[in-house]
Amino acid sequence: MLEDYPVKNYGLNDLATSQYIKKFAEDLTNGEITDGIFNIINSDIENIDGFEVLLKIKVLIEYKEFIPYLNSSSIINSLNQFYDLASSKGNLENKIKGKIIKYINHNPTEIFSFSDVYVQDESLDIATKNSGGIRVWGQIIELADRFMLFSRYDELYQILHKKYNDNLITLTRIILSPVTFMDYDSQIEIALRIKKRYPEIYKGFQTELSSLIKSNFFENQSPFEKVKLMRDVLGSRILGIKGELLIKDKLTGEEEKLENNLESQGISHVISSEEYAKNEVKRDNFKDKFYELTYIDVLSRYKIMQYEDKNSQSIMDLMSNMNGINHEKYGKASFAFKFKNMTTENILNTMYLIKNYDEKFWRELAKISDEITNFTGISDFLTNDINRLKKLVLDNEFFIACSFISQLIERLLRELFLKLMYGESGIFKEANFTLGNLLNFNVKSDINKLLLLFSKEEMETMDYYLTNKEYGWNLRNRLAHYNISMDELSMENCSCLLHFLIFILIKIEYEGTVFDEEKPSLN
Repeated sequence: MLEDYPVKNYGLNDLATSQYIKKFAEDLTNGEITDGIFNIINSDIENIDGFEVLLKIKVLIEYKEFIPYLNSSSIINSLNQFYDLASSKGNLENKIKGKIIKYINHNPTEIFSFSDVYVQDESLDIATKNSGGIRVWGQIIELADRFMLFSRYDELYQILHKKYNDNLITLTRIILSPVTFMDYDSQIEIALRIKKRYPEIYKGFQTELSSLIKSNFFENQSPFEKVKLMRDVLGSRILGIKGELLIKDKLTGEEEKLENNLESQGISHVISSEEYAKNEVKRDNFKDKFYELTYIDVLSRYKIMQYEDKNSQSIMDLMSNMNGINHEKYGKASFAFKFKNMTTENILNTMYLIKNYDEKFWRELAKISDEITNFTGISDFLTNDINRLKKLVLDNEFFIACSFISQLIERLLRELFLKLMYGESGIFKEANFTLGNLLNFNVKSDINKLLLLFSKEEMETMDYYLTNKEYGWNLRNRLAHYNISMDELSMENCSCLLHFLIFILIKIEYEGTVFDEEKPSLN
């Protein structure tokens, strides 16, 4: 009955939430789902499958809070009828929560060995948010996935440190051992924090970290990985003077190996805007100059940037995890080298176009922005914002300019998404989808309609620069939260972001046939 619904409420900002709400409203026209929901709430949970269904019902009950943000009258009416009926049956939220907590206390082994990791993850979330009602912390910590525990260490520390010290000791041991290349930096941070409270665990971590650096396993890692780890360990000063002396000698040798390997690969590449300059002068129409800036033949540069040759491997790739990035693609040295070079070309070519055409560049950018606004039917904001942006760039206000461009890109993508998804503003009155959600390339196009316009590779490239905080630049969030110094920003950064904006406009201009299709009504 509820197979297609999630076990977690992902909130208003998640692209899928609107689809689940729409589906729920449609399903409510069938009286069986209403009766079925109330019957399940009033019945005992017999097994893990029943527990999973109750988690989904909890989410459907919570969707009530989103009604003020809806603008589809038919959906609002369907939901209000259901929630009015639910209210007449008492406080169902508390009843559901009580049943879930009771089941967790009686069946932790069944839950945290269940095949669906989303059920495990949501159960752990509920346990941490209702910690006063949980009596089986010892079993949860022993059974729960290490990654789930790792990501919640601070929350669990606050819950356990007063009444459940033995459980906190177990949790800390699980988190700090074994020391891994993927987690060592976070492990070092935690070890330094628990140094005084648990000196024995701290000493054990020091020993294990030293053993890792001396091990054959460490020797078999790439020079990139070894140099990154040793530099981070030295910076943390966690091994003391004796340990630092050991690492410094080893680090010198590994840095020499790394430099020699790079030199043997002949990693030197002169990047300039010369080739682009030769080609753009042949284009009379300025749109074609923009096209030349963002495309190579019929493929966008952002799509090409994601291509990798999986059938060949260079010495650079044997030294994987470039700059310590633990990623199967971005951590590969040859891919990272090509990716960085193309990024530099994008920036230099954009700077060339601005400098060479000056006022005309901004006029033409405003002109195509106006055309795209009329073509797509999004609200009229681009042209005026381009003129404001021009002044910021000309005044060398690079921090404000970069922040402004990132906000402009976010609003543009949000409006394009809503236009493609709903034809107008969607079922939500307020479009508060985050840029990270809008650039989610790991979902189907029925969830994120931007994938009807952009390829997965193009979305991935934009995500890397704008929102990816794991291994990307995360520019949008760093700017929004002022986690970047004004001194770090320059015309190069502005040009990088402008390249994204121009690409989006050109993508619509040359490949935006999806906007010719009529959008279905939600009413």
